[in-house]
Amino acid sequence: MLKKLSLDLIMTILVVLALAYPLTGNTVHELIGFVVLGIFLVHNLAINSRWYAPLLKGKYNARRIAGIAINLLVLLTPPVTLLLLLCFW
Repeated sequence: MLKKLSLDLIMTILVVLALAYPLTGNTVHELIGFVVLGIFLVHNLAINSRWYAPLLKGKYNARRIAGIAINLLVLLTPPVTLLLLLCFW
């Protein structure tokens, strides 16, 4: 639990620093972005991996479907954003 909260706090601080683009400059902004992406992947795939196991088990009501859809959209947002950035850059 402490590991999860620590990663959440670190990601929050780094995102705020990344938003301070005029103060940090382009290089630091991009480095922070890559670090946040790495922490996000560790957080999601290593620490929260137990969340994925019961996805195919149990009954699906409207609330569960909505929750899974929102979580999957949040999970897909960084790679889709990166792909769009690389395509239109």
